[in-house]
Amino acid sequence: METIAKTEKQLRQERAVAWAKRLLASKRELEKKMDDDVQNNPKVKELVNQIRKM
Repeated sequence: METIAKTEKQLRQERAVAWAKRLLASKRELEKKMDDDVQNNPKVKELVNQIRKM
């Protein structure tokens, strides 16, 4: 019984790690897109400049 509980705990941990890795990859993709938008989209660039001036 203890082995089964340990395995279930291990599975939960592995799922949590996999979920965290997917979340981090999504965050990086969004940050990259945001950086691209700031550099290449004049409207976004102007809005970011306005926010920074506040």
